[in-house]
Amino acid sequence: MRDTPLIVAADDSPDNLEILRWHLEKHRYQVATAVDGDQAVAMVAELRPDLVFLDIMMPKLDGIDAVRRIKSDDSL
Repeated sequence: MRDTPLIVAADDSPDNLEILRWHLEKHRYQVATAVDGDQAVAMVAELRPDLVFLDIMMPKLDGIDAVRRIKSDDSL
């Protein structure tokens, strides 16, 4: 069990990720960031976060398909 909730945030815009990270960490959340859907899915499988924020339009794997992969993984 974590002391503070962990959030995975995925966005292909570094500026958006930095702003989101800043706001969340200000409220004492742990934040792991990903630059595309593939990386986000891998992070979710490895880190098992409490919450996931996904941009819809990202390279390689968009946010909608990333959610589908996460939901279809029975081990999560």
